[in-house]
Amino acid sequence: MKSKSLFAIVLTLAPIALPGCGKDVPTRPSAEGWSFELVASGERIGFHSSLTTTSDGTVHIAYYDDAGRKIFHARRLAAGNWEHTRLDSIGWYGRHPVIKSSPGDTLHLAYKDIYHNDLRYACFDGHVWTYERIDPYLSYGGSPVMLLRTDGIHLLDMNIERNVVGYWRGRPSNWTREGSIYVSRPVSSFGFAIGPLGLTLAIFTESYNYWGQSSVGSDLLLKTTPSPGQSWSQTVLTVIEGRPPSSPVLEYDGDGILHILYQKNSNALHDIGTGFVDITSGQGMIRLQKGSTGDLWLLYRKNDGLVLRHLVPGGFWSHITAIDDLDAEGQYDLHIAADGSIHICVYSRSLQELLYGRWEGVP
Repeated sequence: MKSKSLFAIVLTLAPIALPGCGKDVPTRPSAEGWSFELVASGERIGFHSSLTTTSDGTVHIAYYDDAGRKIFHARRLAAGNWEHTRLDSIGWYGRHPVIKSSPGDTLHLAYKDIYHNDLRYACFDGHVWTYERIDPYLSYGGSPVMLLRTDGIHLLDMNIERNVVGYWRGRPSNWTREGSIYVSRPVSSFGFAIGPLGLTLAIFTESYNYWGQSSVGSDLLLKTTPSPGQSWSQTVLTVIEGRPPSSPVLEYDGDGILHILYQKNSNALHDIGTGFVDITSGQGMIRLQKGSTGDLWLLYRKNDGLVLRHLVPGGFWSHITAIDDLDAEGQYDLHIAADGSIHICVYSRSLQELLYGRWEGVP
């Protein structure tokens, strides 16, 4: 059933300057092969962030000011020079942003309205931002998942209270709700991909003892379906003790092999496709991206920094580089551009800065 969004508004906001964006911080992290620059500064400004690039190489970052409850779009004009525009100025909008660019350089943005518990979507056509409320009063949980495909935008979000993942597909102002994917007792968010198995979702759910009285661990589930609207099969991939410190992520490599990366409560990072990867350090996001040749790139937290790894189809995860003095916190992001360049954005807790980094080394 086709359904229009409950409302769509168009709002043009002038670029603004944020306090502290021009200051020089000599303690800014540095690592071999990396260059870093300041995007914005302030307590928890950029704690939630996401980035993408357009065809001309311009970097775009969506980030949330947690104290001011505002969402911003930052466009990189030149090295160290960023243009900031406040988005969606009504309400507490912007937590858990996910930004992506489609052919034609349209920017797509999914994020949360934490006041109304709504999932919201915005797009920028190069002139104005258009906003839509996708899921009124039903959105609870972590980051939404957005995939851009030739058949439209795939947008998923979790409702923990109802134990379902909501699934929409379509284009701006023309969305089809593909149904709700039931998940028993979810304990974290999920990963989603599309490949040879069709629609593929990996998610942790809580395991209980025989009497259903106490939690005994978490099941990592794989749920698949050939296409929207059809029933979902379910397989238990592994069972771990306790609650996982991060959400699972998944992607198909260039050979069509499915890689599902997850973290045990012992901080051991595993890949269903290749086995043990590394020992991490406590709670932290796992970021997994595919390159243009079907290779995979992996970013995760270790000690006070981040580690970047690389996998070619048929191979194993190789260690590329580590950034040791970053003090990474919150929702950081990894993006592989069309030209193969590697970009990250991350909030540094000790510096109270949102940083943009570019890898300039050679794998």
